[in-house]
Amino acid sequence: MEEEITSAQSLSVGEVAKQSGLPVSTLHFYESKGLLIPRRSAGNQRVCLRAYFHLILQPIRTTQKAAVSVATEKATKLTAKIGRKKTTTATIGQAN
Repeated sequence: MEEEITSAQSLSVGEVAKQSGLPVSTLHFYESKGLLIPRRSAGNQRVCLRAYFHLILQPIRTTQKAAVSVATEKATKLTAKIGRKKTTTATIGQAN
């Protein structure tokens, strides 16, 4: 039998979404993949332990932010590289 979780120990999925910056749909996706295992309140609502939130979801969010930063950097470099090629092609065409 699971022990009763108090509201001081838990966060609703909406509260987790708000604090983590993740959409509720992403949290439900994580749950479907077994990455997030919320318990159920007496009212059958999903609740996450506060300690679990800090141990699991914060690193996920940090990783996502880092991935976005890397993707942005790669896109910026690719755009600059394409811009240089267009400039080089235009310069060569004008020299003829």
